[in-house]
Amino acid sequence: MPEGYWHYMKYKTPGFSMSLRALATNPKNLAKAAYNIFIMRHFDVLMRKLKGQQWIDWKNTKAVKGSVIK
Repeated sequence: MPEGYWHYMKYKTPGFSMSLRALATNPKNLAKAAYNIFIMRHFDVLMRKLKGQQWIDWKNTKAVKGSVIK
């Protein structure tokens, strides 16, 4: 999986998965990673407290729409 890409897998049969992470090598991706860690993570926690399941449902809908291949 290239750096900077979110992914989701759903197994049809029982399975095992392991994720290994490495530091981004591209400066642009490294900056984006730092932004996600230091800013967006806290924003997401706040929105979960304020909106709860409605926030999670909105993010899931947005992720599914973004993953449609045209």
